[in-house]
Amino acid sequence: METEANKTLVRAYVEAFNRFDMAARRELFAADARVYGVLGYGGLDDVEPIWRELHEGMNTDLEILDIAAEGRNVVVRLKRALFRLLSWSRWS
Repeated sequence: METEANKTLVRAYVEAFNRFDMAARRELFAADARVYGVLGYGGLDDVEPIWRELHEGMNTDLEILDIAAEGRNVVVRLKRALFRLLSWSRWS
């Protein structure tokens, strides 16, 4: 059951990412979580401004193509869609 719960957690993260819902993303992490990325690592207070800049600057969506899990480990293959069309755009 832990495996399915962990996959659900990853899906919730992707959904929160796509909604730009920082509060929901924070709730998915332990209070003392360390987030590792291209720019280094830090706590949630350190990485949230970077996440915000990425969302505002890139306006991306993530799509889960594949997800596999065993125990506490989850692996995800994602597709990143750049530059989401604005709702008022003539192309939407």
